[in-house]
Amino acid sequence: MYNSMLTSTSLLLSLLYANECKIQSTDFLYDPEINVIVYLRSTPEYCMRRIHERGRSEESNVSEALLDKLHTLHEKWIEAMSISSK
Repeated sequence: MYNSMLTSTSLLLSLLYANECKIQSTDFLYDPEINVIVYLRSTPEYCMRRIHERGRSEESNVSEALLDKLHTLHEKWIEAMSISSK
């Protein structure tokens, strides 16, 4: 569940809005033309294990709940992208 420029816009902003954070729109910063999407599916549990294995201090506050939310957003996003490309 790593972020790209595209998922940063679509998913992280959605998460912020869901948490009622008020931020200015950044749509003008991102206007990618998408030719292909490579989505490497992984479970929140696997991601949490990798975070613990890396032992990076900046990732020490990442919760399983956050990984679950991000996973759900990624799954919905990739499903929507798949449907819209048909």
